[in-house]
Order: sequence, then C-alpha cells, then structure tokens
Amino acid sequence: MTVNVNVPEEQLQESDCEPVQQSNGTQVVSEDETTTTTSSDNHNNGKTPKDDATNKEIVEKSPTASGDKSSIDQELIVIQENLYPIKILVPGMEPFEVQVSPQELVQELHQLLKDREGTCHRTCFKLQFNGNTMDNFCELKNIEGMKEGSEVRLVDEMYSVREARLHVRHVRDLLHSLDNVDAHHGSDCSSLCYVNLVTDNDISTDGNLSNNTAAPTVSINNNSSNKQQTDNSGRTSPESPTPAATDNNDNKKTTEHKRRRRAGDQQATNENIVDCTPPDYIMPGAKDRIVTPIHPTSSELMRMDSCIKVVCMSQWNPPPGGRLLHGDLIYLCVVTNEQKRYHITCNPRGFYVNQTDMDTFNPKQVPGAQPFHSLIDLLNHLSPSFKRNFAILNRKRFNRHPFERIATPFQVNCWTAPETPHEVDHVRAEDTFSSRLIVEEHLPGQNTRDWNEEISGTRELPRTTLPERLIRERAMFKVHSDFVAAATRGAVLCVDGNVMAINPGDAKNMRMYIWNNIFFSLGFDVRDHYKDYGGHHAAFYAPSADLNGVKAYGALDIEGLNVLGTAVVDYKGYRVTAQTIIPGILEREQEQSVVYGSIDFGKTIRTTDEFLKLLSKTTKPMHIIPHSIKDAKSESISLQSSIECKGIHGNDKRHYILDLQKSFPPDVNFLPPPEEDVVTSSSSSEVSKFGEKTAPEIVESEEDKERKKKFSRWQPMLAPECIQMGFPRKHRHRLLTHRPELVEAFVEHAYHVFVCHCTTKIVSYRNTEKQQQQQIGSSESGDPPTTTEEEKMKSASESSALVARWQEDAVRSAAKLVGSYRDDEFDIRFNPDIFSPGLNFDQSDEQVEQERRMICDLARFLINNQIPTFIKDCLDHVSAPLDGAALTKALHDKGIGMRYLGKVIPLMKESRPLQHVYKIGILEILLRSAKHVMRPYMQHLDQMSVAHGTSHFFNCLLGTLSTPVPSRPDDQLISKKKKKLRGKNRSAPSSSNNNASGNVTTQATAASANNGGAIGTNGQVATSPQLPWYRFTPEMLWEKITIEAKEYYDFVIEDCSGIDDVVEKYGLQKISFLRRICQVMGVQIQTRDYAFDSKNKAVFVEEDIIRLFPIVKHAPPRASDAAQFFSSAQTKVQQGAIREAFELFSESLNLYTNVYGAVHVEISSCYRQLARLHYMMSEHSEAISSQLKAVILTERCLGVDNSSTICDLMNLALYCFASQKISASLKLLYRARYLILLAHGSDHPEIALVDSNIGLVLHGVQEYDLSLKFLDEALKINEKYHGENSHKAALSHHLLARAHSCKGEFRMALTHEKETFKLYKTLYGEKHDKTKESAECLRHLTEQAVTLQRTMNEIYKNGSTVSFPPLQITAPSMQSVLDLMNIMNGIIFIPLSQKELDAIRKEVLKQQELKQITAAVGKMKTANEQQTPAISSGDSNNKTTPAITSEQQEDALD
Repeated sequence: MTVNVNVPEEQLQESDCEPVQQSNGTQVVSEDETTTTTSSDNHNNGKTPKDDATNKEIVEKSPTASGDKSSIDQELIVIQENLYPIKILVPGMEPFEVQVSPQELVQELHQLLKDREGTCHRTCFKLQFNGNTMDNFCELKNIEGMKEGSEVRLVDEMYSVREARLHVRHVRDLLHSLDNVDAHHGSDCSSLCYVNLVTDNDISTDGNLSNNTAAPTVSINNNSSNKQQTDNSGRTSPESPTPAATDNNDNKKTTEHKRRRRAGDQQATNENIVDCTPPDYIMPGAKDRIVTPIHPTSSELMRMDSCIKVVCMSQWNPPPGGRLLHGDLIYLCVVTNEQKRYHITCNPRGFYVNQTDMDTFNPKQVPGAQPFHSLIDLLNHLSPSFKRNFAILNRKRFNRHPFERIATPFQVNCWTAPETPHEVDHVRAEDTFSSRLIVEEHLPGQNTRDWNEEISGTRELPRTTLPERLIRERAMFKVHSDFVAAATRGAVLCVDGNVMAINPGDAKNMRMYIWNNIFFSLGFDVRDHYKDYGGHHAAFYAPSADLNGVKAYGALDIEGLNVLGTAVVDYKGYRVTAQTIIPGILEREQEQSVVYGSIDFGKTIRTTDEFLKLLSKTTKPMHIIPHSIKDAKSESISLQSSIECKGIHGNDKRHYILDLQKSFPPDVNFLPPPEEDVVTSSSSSEVSKFGEKTAPEIVESEEDKERKKKFSRWQPMLAPECIQMGFPRKHRHRLLTHRPELVEAFVEHAYHVFVCHCTTKIVSYRNTEKQQQQQIGSSESGDPPTTTEEEKMKSASESSALVARWQEDAVRSAAKLVGSYRDDEFDIRFNPDIFSPGLNFDQSDEQVEQERRMICDLARFLINNQIPTFIKDCLDHVSAPLDGAALTKALHDKGIGMRYLGKVIPLMKESRPLQHVYKIGILEILLRSAKHVMRPYMQHLDQMSVAHGTSHFFNCLLGTLSTPVPSRPDDQLISKKKKKLRGKNRSAPSSSNNNASGNVTTQATAASANNGGAIGTNGQVATSPQLPWYRFTPEMLWEKITIEAKEYYDFVIEDCSGIDDVVEKYGLQKISFLRRICQVMGVQIQTRDYAFDSKNKAVFVEEDIIRLFPIVKHAPPRASDAAQFFSSAQTKVQQGAIREAFELFSESLNLYTNVYGAVHVEISSCYRQLARLHYMMSEHSEAISSQLKAVILTERCLGVDNSSTICDLMNLALYCFASQKISASLKLLYRARYLILLAHGSDHPEIALVDSNIGLVLHGVQEYDLSLKFLDEALKINEKYHGENSHKAALSHHLLARAHSCKGEFRMALTHEKETFKLYKTLYGEKHDKTKESAECLRHLTEQAVTLQRTMNEIYKNGSTVSFPPLQITAPSMQSVLDLMNIMNGIIFIPLSQKELDAIRKEVLKQQELKQITAAVGKMKTANEQQTPAISSGDSNNKTTPAITSEQQEDALD
C-alpha cells in the first residue's frame, strides 16, 4: 500500500501575513513499488487512442458481476502487451512507422490511416503484407510473419459506385471537419466540445508547479488609465509601460541590434502575461443572464477561407449505358475559388477532368489530363487556392484532440444553436433526397437490416473467457447504437408523416408503422387495452415502464431468454415506441403468438415449461415471488413473472418476453382509495375489462362472487407516516411501479436488519448458555472431574452442533422478521400481481396478506428512509444538484419517483441550507406541469405552424407581455386591413373570456379524468379542440399549469398568475426555465440574448425556433467486466491503496475502450478517476492530460452545460493551476461559473466553491481587488448554506483576511481573522493546530496594524518627513494558494508514517475477515467493506455496513 504524503494539514493554512516559513512536502513511496506507465496521447502516429493509461492486456478471467471483489488480485493476471513499430508504404509518400498492438484488427489500421494527416483523403484501399492482402477482421498476431519492422503496403483499390459515393461523402466531411454545423443540427452523431476553444488551446502537459513557485505577470483590463502603478511589494504592475515601451523621438539613433533585443524582451514579457480579466456577465452581482457565451467562437476559424466553392453531383448523372461499359461510375461538377468550373468523371481507377460543359455532354478525358485516385489530389492539382487552404484546414483538424474528431455512440443535442448561414452543400442535399426515405426502408426484404436477428444473435455469442466477452459486448453495443439511431430516425419520420402506416384507415393517433424492420406505435390506448388502468394516461406511461423492465431483464443476460430491442422516442409531443419485430409475429394473431402470460388480464393464462425454466432463473435477482393464479376455468397456472409479461416463441426458435411494464412492485401509495376500489370491483363494468365491451357471457355463481369479494377487495395497510403525508393518492393511471433502485435499497436495508438480528440472537444464546454453565459449576462444588480425550472430542462435537443449531434458529428468526421468501436464508421477494384486481391466487389468505404487507413495507420504506436520506444528503452537501436533471437523477438514485416531488419539496421550504434544492424542485414542478400542457398543444400544430405555435407558447409561458399576438403562417395571404381587424378581435376577447377559458379548461380536465383522456390528448390536459393555438393566452396557460401541479404533484402554487409572480415569489430565473423546457421538450432555439422583461415586444419570434429534436430513452448494454474493475478500483481508493487503484482504473479504461470505443461517458469517468489519482501522486502533467480527456468526453456525451461537465471543468482548473497554467485555470473557472449561473443562478453552494477558487487564483497573481469581490460572495453563500459557525465560513474569513492583509488593509484583515479564530476555537478547541495558527496570524496582523497606526500618527504630528518602517507584507506563494485550493476542493494530503500504514492495513484485513464470517452465518453475499481513513473526500459512494459492534461479532463467532 502506498500513500501520498505531502504538506501536513496543519501547514496548509499558513497565512501569507506571517514570515515566510514555507515547507515543501515530499512524496514517500514504498521502495518495492514503481510508478506505473503514464498516459500519453498517441498523436505521433495519428492513432485513435484506445488506452492512454496502460499498455497491458488481460489474459485471464476477470471478476464477474457475481464474483467477490476481494478476490480481484487473485483473479487478475496481466502481461505486457509489447507494442512494436511497423512501416507503412504509401504511394507518393515517404514511408512512416506506426506503433501497433498484436491484438489490433487490420480494420483498426485502416481507420488509423484514414485519420492520419497525410492519408486522411484515401478511402478505397487495401493493405498487403508480403504480397498478400490482409483480412480486415484479422488480428495482427494471427498474420504469419508480422513482427517489428515489418513493411505493410497500402494498395489503391478499384472504385465501385458505392465506394465512389462514399469517397465523395468523406471529402465533404473533411471540408467541414472544423465547423460545428453537424453538431448544431444534431446529425451524424456529431456533438459540441469547447474546452480547448475556451482556453485558447493553452492546456498542455508540460510544467510543474513544484519547479517554479513564482507568481506570473498578470494583465487585467479594467478600463482604467495606463498610468504607472506600484503594489505594496514595490513591484511595477504590468499595466505600467515597460522601459522598452517608453522610447521617444530622441531615441531614433538606436541601432538595429538594440531594437531587435528590445522587441525580443517585449515578446518574452508578453508571453508571461496572464489575462485574467473576468467577463462582466459572470461578476458577482451581475443580473443579466445571457445565452450567447454558451457557444464561444474562434476568430481564427472565422477568418479561414473556404477550400472550394462547389462540389456536387453533375446534372449528367447517371452515366448512359454506353459509358457504363467504359467504366464511368459517377460524374461530378466542381467550381474552384478561381471561378473555374470542371466536370469530373469517376471510373474504377480514379478521377479525371472530362470535356463536358453545362450544355454539351462529352465524358472523355481532357487531353493531357492526369487521372488521380483521390479526389483531393485532383483538386490540389486543379486549384492552388484549394491546395493552400486544404493544407491549413487539414493541419488544424489534425491538431485537434482525437476525441473531438470521433463520433459519439448516441446523438447529443443542444438546446440552443447560433444562427449560421445556410450554405450550399450538394452532398448533404443528395444524401437527404436520394436516401431510401419513402418506399424501400419500410418494406420487408428490401435490403434492410434484420435488427432482431442482429440483437439476438450477438447475445448468443460465446462468453466463457474474457476475450470472448469483450467481443460479444462490443458487438452488442455496436448493434444497439445502430438500432437506436435507426429507431430515432424512423420515429421522427413517422410523426412527420413520411412513413405509410400499416393501418392508414384509422385515426392518426391509432396508426402503427413498420419502417426499416422496426415496429413503431404511438402512446395512445388504441384498442381500449388500458381502459380500466387509466386509458391514454396509462398507454403513455407504459412504454417507459416497459423500458425499465427491458433494462432489468436485459442486464440479467440469461442465456436463451431474449428481450426486444426497444427505444422510446418523444418528439413533437408524441411518444413513439420503437421495437424490433419477432420473427413470425406478424403472420398470426396475438392469441396464437402468446404462449406465456395473459392478454386479457387473467381471464385466460398460458404457460410452458420452457418459459418457466428460463424465467425461474430471473426470479431471485428480480426479487419476484413465483406464484400461481387460477384462470376463468379455475385451473391453477404457475407464473415466474408478472401476469402482464408475455412470452412468445418466435419462428427462429428463440424465446422472447415483452410487455414488462409491471416487472417491479406496484406503488400502493398511489393506488386508488380502498372504498373506490370496492365500488369498482363489485360493479358489472369491472368484469367487462376481461372481455369485450359487452356483458360477460358467463353468469357468476355464488362461489365466483365470494372469490371475487375475497380477492378483489383489498385494503392496503399503509403506515401512519404514509397516511399522514396524504397517501394513498389516486393517480391518473394504475400502472405505477417502484423504481428498481428502491427495491435494491430496501433489500440491502433488510439485509442489514437480518445480520443485526442474527448476531444479537446468537449473542443472546451464548450468554444464556454461559449463565447455565456457571449455575451448573456453582452447584457442583469440589474438584472438577477429570475428562478423557474421547469426552473432550464429544464435548467439542456437541458444542459445534449447539452453535449450528443457534445459527439455524437465528437465521429462521431473522428471516421471519424481515419477511424473507424462504425461512432458512435471506431472500426478499415481491409479488408484482398481488394488488392486481380480479386475480384469483391459488394460495392461502395469510400468504396473500403477507405478500401485500411486503409491498406496503416497501412504500413505507420510501417515505421513512429514502426521502429523509435524500434530504440529509442535501443538508450534508453530499448531493448538491445544479439543475432539474441533476435533481431527477439524485431522486432516482434513491428510488424516489418524480411523482413524489410535490411531497419532497415542501419539506425543504423552511430549511435555509436547502433553499437551492427547494428552488430547483419548484422549477421542476412548474416545468413538468408545463410539459404536460405543452405535449397536446404540440400535437395539434400543423407542420406550417410549428415554429409559430412554439414561439407563442414560450411567450405565454415566459413573457411579460400580457396579450402576445402571435404571427400566423397564413398572414401573408391576408390583406393589411384584415390583419388589423383580426388583431383587434384577437385582443378583445382575451380579457373578457378569461372565465370562459377557465371553465373550458376545467371541463376538459374533468372529461379527461372521467373518460380516461380524450383521443389525441396523449394522457395530458389538452387544449380544447374549439380553441386554436393562436387563441392561447398566458392566463389560460398558467391556470392549466396550476391545475396540473395540484392534480399530478399535489403541490399548490398560490398567488401566481404568471411567470413574473413565480419569479418574485420563488426567486427563479426565466432563462433556467427556458433551458429546462427546451431540454425536456426537444426544442432548439437561437442563441441570442432574450429580453424577458420587455413589456412592449414579444420575447420570442418564430425565427427563434430553429428545430425540434427527439428525446430518446433506451437500454444500452453494459460492459460488465469493466464495471467490475471500476468498482474494485473505487474500493481500493477507499482503502488508501492509490497505486493498486490506479492499475484497476487503467484496466477498467482498457476494457471500456474495447467495448464502447474511444468516446463514451463511462470512459470519461475512468479518465476522471485517473486524473485525480495522478494529482494525488503529484503527477500534475498527467493529471491535466487525463482530466482534459474527461472534460472532452463529458462535453460530447452529456452536453456542454451538463452538471457533470461543470464539475469536470472545475477539476481541470485546479490541475491547471497546479501546473502553473494560470490563464487556462481562470478561463475554466469563469466558464464553470457562467454555466452555473445559466442553469440555476448565483444562489447555490457550488457558486461558493467556484468563487473561492477564482478568488484564490486571483489572490495568487496579486489581483486583490478582484479577488475580494469573489471571496466576499463566497463568504455570503457559505454562511447561508453551511452556517455562520461552519468550517467553510471560517475558511472564507481566513481567505478574506489574507487578501486584505496583502493590500495593507489590516483592520479588515483583523476583523475577518478574529472571526476565523472564534470559529476554530468553537469548532476544534483552543489546543487544535488550526486554532493556534489563527491565533498566531491574528497576533501578527495586530502587530502590523499597530505599527501602521503609529506611523500614521507620527505623520499627522510631525509632518511627512517620518520614514516608513518596512511592513512585513509577503506576496502569496503559489504553493500556499494551491494548498488552500486543495482544501476547498476536498483533496487533503494526510501524512502517515509506516507504522500508521501498517495499522491501517491490519485494520482493513480484520474488518474484511469479520464481514466474511458474518456473511457466512447468514449464507448471503459479503457485506460492503467498511471505509478506512480516506485519502480523498470525493467520489465516496460506497454503501455503509450494518451497525454491529466488533465486540458483538467476536462474541457471536467465538
């Protein structure tokens, strides 16, 4: 075990006002351990990085998901991968070498050459070795003779029409590789990345703070005059002119040598200047929240000239029959920057200029024209401008980070995009209109992919060894990402009306589609399937719940059991479910297809032994109780899942399960009240849901009525806490289930109770036995009888049998206590059907009540444990969500559904430290209520009115204008006179019909509730059909939002009739509201600064709505082995084994890269952890390199303004400052502060952290005035959210005292340092080191203040002839600033001796042994390892262990 030992903690707060006593800490590493290989960018060979942290290959098995984490060291065997160079021979180029791995595929070598600067324009080629063509899917180690120094020759291949079109497309991509057009438009899996643009590419991996602690020169643009200024240290500020800059006309005779030397000195000075001017919009106190800085621009890229004007397909395409026989493939037309037009022919050998013009077709080669295999080479030959500009473009493209050039696995859309001119792009136009859009892709057998076969086939790949699992998971992820892309495109086409429905005669909301072998259905109750479960509301929710079931069953990965490829797409207010098609399901009726489960809610139930055997493997991990249900014929049918789960035997002999929306326990907190259920269940209409709408055919007997009364009438025994919070509440549908995270948390909690009870019980048995032995011993006085060896062995055997009996009794007692499914072991399960009405369970009443009680206990656990735990995490700042998305994730991690938002948020209202979460929760309630209103509103918009209607909705939602008049697409068809008349009519009824509109809304809501939702409302409060979208008013909208918040979330919005009232009452930001609603509704708006408070003009116009993008939910496959390594590495970090954790994170990164490719959010997590470990080991350059990759991947995979991106930016800023990249550090911090202001505002604890970092950096570069502004703001926020008597407040006071003392303002410094001393004394006592340091600093400041005051008194008394004694003001050292930044960011270096390390190691081993023995008693999984002193306070997400004392455990196991 190695622990980084750095500056002792008591020295980290050394004040700059004290005499300099800086002590540089040293790093102590065990002698038998060496530094691991450092990360590096594979830029030298142009190779896409696969693993920058290690060059190792795993050759033995890795710990599986069910394996023991503690055995990872025994199971992991690694060998060196032995990279070696090979030489690439390219025609027309000098040979060059690349580093390759024996495990690389030849296809990866192809990609390497396509990404290399000199060969990027080649697409149609093959690689040959020793004259033999290399198979693209063959590993290099399997090629005979391949070794170090081998020569691989690139050979151009013959073009086909397909290859020629791909080549032209590749040329287009190269020409547009530096712009963000595709990323803004959300195409081709392009996404945005701004970290290098924000820092002006100032981040590099050289330099280390430990080598140079001098403060750099600072440049501040504060719009002040350039007069010479001198700071307290007597140093000339950088704003004053240098001697070289003060030359006058008398120096004209200066020699050329002197001028050059001065110029060189000036340039060197400018290079050391740090521009740390903060933008006005991020300064503390700034009120304006502008949008434009979210997309920074590069002036260098804007100045770049285009390479060519036009590259397009010629109008003479396709080649006539005669020319086809001559080899012509396609014709191109090119217009260069020199205004020359060329017509180009592509034949199998390449491209050449022909004799065709606009009027004459002559495809023959121009005399003397030279053919080129690459179009780029031909254009270089034809146009000098293209040759020059393309070389510049290609060089800039290659200088970008490789992660910026690789496509993301899933499309990431941004809610705002800048206005860019729509330029001519003929390749894009042809791709749009020549694709198989209307006909082929939705007809079976027309050269489309069989998604079901690909998804199911990849799941059947071998998975015995680790290499096999890697190949399998890589194939699964690739197919899944392709399926999601195709499903997203198909869903958009279906909603836009570009795909023909398979039932075109039905209403639009009832149509179904098949496109590209994918089945699409809309979220409506088409055939009254969910009539008694909520109608359209249930149908809208069912796909999301089904997707959760697909995730759960897919993650189990049971061999032989298949789930459908599923994606849920929300677009234009519609919910579209995309699913793969089971072979043969379209050829027969549903009744004939389903061989397991029920399609009529239990009237008829089917099952097969094959499905029972497969699903029996899922019951324990899914926590499902196998149960039997009697059908209408009173036949008992066994089920291993929910009755809604349907099993289908496909024509491909595979077993499929679908309709998994009830895979988890129902949420009884939101089931209808018991009295309503009684009425419903006993009415004749309740029976009809098992059949048709007509009366039942079978007359109920007395036995049937008694059975129905017995099993249909339930009275959930909710806990008093649930009833006190207003449960059970009637929801809009009855498909609500608990989240899987809640089930896992409940099982873990029950396991802790189980272990505690077992231990207590065994201790009780042992104590009783001791008392009995003592009583027997006291009754038998005299000498003890002698015992033989045989008697001793018999006594030991009896003792062992007694202990075994104790253990058995304890386990049975504990199992009964926690409600275990089995009485001899811990096994928590639930019956997902136990609250389904009308089902006749073939089991005793006691068992039914027990299963219902378990689900009620689960609902109680959510109220009593999870919600308080979430609030405590927020109070302790373990969880600090920045926006609604982060709040949603935090709640979901605790297993709390968003329907509980109206119950959770009011609990935080009176707590001052939780005001930021309270505001975010209020905004999320308003947002989701507005989303429910906007969905049906969007559905009623025709294609011509989408932009107008969306902008009008935003004006009604966020605008101050009381009566916004929308522009309509038919305005151009109406005369000016009619427009004025219509405007008058528009404004008149808006005020007079407010009551009427409210009545309409109320009636529509009531009708929707009574009838299960009107057709077309998508399960939401809908606009009345008689009310067109342009009649919508802010009063009507906010009335609907208020009703929706009350009905859906049980949250009352009082005294708020519009957005201005909401802003004033709750302190919300309009820009934050706009950002969130654009994100959740899939609306992209123009990047400009919106004037929300304008009362004379509408905020939004139709041009502000750029496009609508789909919101996609799917169930991606998981890299199981990589995740196991990652979890084990986190455990090692908790134990303090830094280097072992580094190795495991590196292996996890390698495995993730093998499965996901180079760009994925999980890979960013690995780089984030590696960067933190590098930093803790004082490897600052490597930390910057890894963290830069993490930021790039987070920006590209999650978004440029995601909360994870903000945290990564702050970490990168810290590492940059440690490497003396001061300018980059400040720019990153400014960027992070801006994004937080945009997402939430300045009233957030994270703002205090950012401001403290900014203040410290500015303090380090001696910009004290600016530093004080940020530190003052940090103090205010820390006092509000952490308390005035907290450690954070004390540290902020100390930072302010440092800054004031450096300015010579000793009175202010004394004031703040007194507060620091008082707080440390209260928190830690007088003898603590921090209190002593503060007292010493206070004494020093007092002396300086007294000295300064005496001097001033002497000046006033005797005049200005008195000489100043030198004040002891020391400029801040960069190391001391860095130490304080480490404390602020939760990184603490703890000095430990070897004796302490040994003690920690022994304690860890002891705890591990105790937990293993305790787990053996319960025959369950090993409890999580208990945390030891942590080296880093970040990323501590490990679960806690049961509260059992070590004495109890030792007594129990004695």
